[in-house]
Amino acid sequence: MTLVNEAAYLYVFSKKLLKITEQLRKLRHKAETHAQEQRRSKDHKQRNSHFQKQAKTADKIKEKQQEYTQTLQELRRHQVAFAGQLQKEMKG
Repeated sequence: MTLVNEAAYLYVFSKKLLKITEQLRKLRHKAETHAQEQRRSKDHKQRNSHFQKQAKTADKIKEKQQEYTQTLQELRRHQVAFAGQLQKEMKG
C-alpha cells in the first residue's frame, strides 16, 4: 500500500481507539455507580438488582476490552507497515 493509505489507516484506527476508550470510561463509571448503589441498598431485592446490573456492565467492559485489544493490534500492524513504506519512499 502507499504511504497515504497507511496514514489513513492509522488515522481511522486511532479514532476508533479513542472512541472505545471513551466507551470504556463510561462503562467503568456505570459499573462503579452500580457497586455503590449495591453497597448502599438495604433491601436484598435492590441489592441483587444492582449486583446483576454491575455484572452485565462488567461483561460489556470485557467485550469492549477485547475490541480495544484487536483495534490496537491492527493499529500496530499498520504502524509497522507505515514505517516500512516511509523507509521505501525515503530511499528512492
